[in-house]
Amino acid sequence: MKELQPAAEKLDVIQALRGIAALLVVFYHGVGYQPRSKEPGIEHVFSMIGASGVDLFFMISGFIMVYATRNVSGGFNDTGTFLIKRIARVFPVYFVATGLYVPLMLLMGNYVGHVDIMTDVNQIIRSALMIPTNFGSRAPYFGGSVLHVGWTINYEVYFYVLFGLSLMFGRLRWIALSGIAVALLIALPMTVSRPSLDAYVDYGFNGPLNFATNPMLWEFFVGVVIGRIYLSRFQMAALTANLLSVTSLAILVWFLLNDVSSKFGFTGWALPYALLLFALTIGSKTMNIRWPRSLVWTGNVSFSLYLVHPFVIHPAYQLFWGEATAEWMNNVWFMLVLCALSLCLAAVSYRYLELGLSEWVRKRALAAFRRVQDAAAATKPVGADA
Repeated sequence: MKELQPAAEKLDVIQALRGIAALLVVFYHGVGYQPRSKEPGIEHVFSMIGASGVDLFFMISGFIMVYATRNVSGGFNDTGTFLIKRIARVFPVYFVATGLYVPLMLLMGNYVGHVDIMTDVNQIIRSALMIPTNFGSRAPYFGGSVLHVGWTINYEVYFYVLFGLSLMFGRLRWIALSGIAVALLIALPMTVSRPSLDAYVDYGFNGPLNFATNPMLWEFFVGVVIGRIYLSRFQMAALTANLLSVTSLAILVWFLLNDVSSKFGFTGWALPYALLLFALTIGSKTMNIRWPRSLVWTGNVSFSLYLVHPFVIHPAYQLFWGEATAEWMNNVWFMLVLCALSLCLAAVSYRYLELGLSEWVRKRALAAFRRVQDAAAATKPVGADA
């Protein structure tokens, strides 16, 4: 597939969609403690659809991996560089967030008389290292994480490893990645059952293979396909792109508000999101959509927002909920206040953890990797490549 090289280094459409996905998850957790979320109204809407932001996040991740490696040839060095960059992007922020969240919730629990967090040391360590806490428990969560949004980060990092593995094959990397998808999501499940698109399926592997073969991974691979199409010469006329974008958005809204299938994966929310992602990204090549800068900024800090909003929402309800406060806390306005506070904390995290700590780790890890490469090249016999 012949590729174009987009002029823009960052896609506003992707950043805006990342911002929307993060806000959906924040709104979902913001109303999760409210009794009103079970009643008709805006709170109930967010309690139904907010978690769907995870599906959009996963497909965007697949797209971004294609876009970020569009000029990469592949091979051992590129694979090492890719994995270092991705792990350095995620791990330091997530590790610090988990390390702060545990004592915060323990102190909070002692104060209110109820510890609402995992306290097993093994689970805390596994969570901090982005490893599912229980491979044998219910999919797609597999035991969850101490920082409760962390179960999705486990999938992100797993996909990075798979994508990095495909880079080892150089020019054949897309064939290799397709083979990995077929092996994990079709061939392996066929050894025990019928392959499924249901993210809640239990193939009965009773171990890490339960996680490794979970159909949630299809979302990343679909994002990869959309990314490949975006970088190709394929494009739609502006009118067609506009009509498809409006139609796909209408389908998504109808799908979500009518509670057609309120669950993760391609038997749930993923299908209409895939159509919308395709329409907006491919359409952006011919449409001129001016995304609000505030929404693009939210996309820039979306990873931090995703990780730090539990620091605001969870303690707020634990500390302040009661008979005297229930009336003013049990409404959409309180949810918006929590969202605003979460955005403020996300801005701090983005500045000091993502742009600060993660960048520091990335630069030093890449420098160490280059030293290893140079040392290996220096010890290579003369004429070894002849």
